[in-house]
Amino acid sequence: MNLVYEFDGWLGGCIVEGAWTYIATNRVANRLAGQSLTGCVVRDVEVLKSEEFEERHPNVTLPEFVWLDVNGEAGVDDFGSDQSRMLVVSARVFDILRDEGLGPALFESWPRQPGVADPEKLAELKRRLREKHGRCSD
Repeated sequence: MNLVYEFDGWLGGCIVEGAWTYIATNRVANRLAGQSLTGCVVRDVEVLKSEEFEERHPNVTLPEFVWLDVNGEAGVDDFGSDQSRMLVVSARVFDILRDEGLGPALFESWPRQPGVADPEKLAELKRRLREKHGRCSD
């Protein structure tokens, strides 16, 4: 299976989400490689820039990315998806992502605890970010 990911915008985050698919910079992949992590296969991805991206960001060079093909169980593996298909990562993966720069990514503790983060509010924040910066700005 091949993945093609087209950017309309990018705010510099080391991990990007689109339709429950995740790509990360090669720097992240290199750091993950020596960790014996579970729940994810690193695969190639073809990255494209849309016309809109080229118009809005003519001087931006994207780093190289890889596809994080997540197949693990949330809370069991280092990478997994919960029932709402949100990415769930272990503390050691989160530390790497945080160190490499999450950009505008939204994150919360898992499992979700009442009052910690309202999924509807998170969805609204994501919607506003997408409207402002394009669909690839998670």
